[in-house]
Amino acid sequence: MGPGVVDGLDARSSDTDVLVVGAGPAGVAAAVMAASLNLRTMVLEAGPVGGKLHRISALENVPGNWSTGPQLAEALAADLERLQKAGRCTVLQGRAAKATGHDDRAELALVQPVCAAGTCSTDSARSPTDRCGRLRESAAGAVGSRGMA
Repeated sequence: MGPGVVDGLDARSSDTDVLVVGAGPAGVAAAVMAASLNLRTMVLEAGPVGGKLHRISALENVPGNWSTGPQLAEALAADLERLQKAGRCTVLQGRAAKATGHDDRAELALVQPVCAAGTCSTDSARSPTDRCGRLRESAAGAVGSRGMA
């Protein structure tokens, strides 16, 4: 595989049926549902799966008997990992810079390099590629989603 492509995913542009921005409880629920409907699903998250849940010491308003935020965040991460292993979902780490809606698709421009969650190298002494061999981009590419709801 050449630079910019890992496991068939182009770091600059990728098509998906459903693009979920954010891997909190609602985002993971949307990804699980979309993947269960056999839709090509991609989740974009800037930080760890569960985000702010990691800082919540007690939960009282979430079903499932979770007592702390970190417990729920761990369960969400496990759900996404299961979907990724099954090839039903892709999780990318990055930040959205701009979203553009079209009649037949949406485009999302990314600020940070696109890489599989947890695999980007932050070693600035390395080459302009991350440790997966993908090109780093300062104003990274776009992810397209068809069939906007």
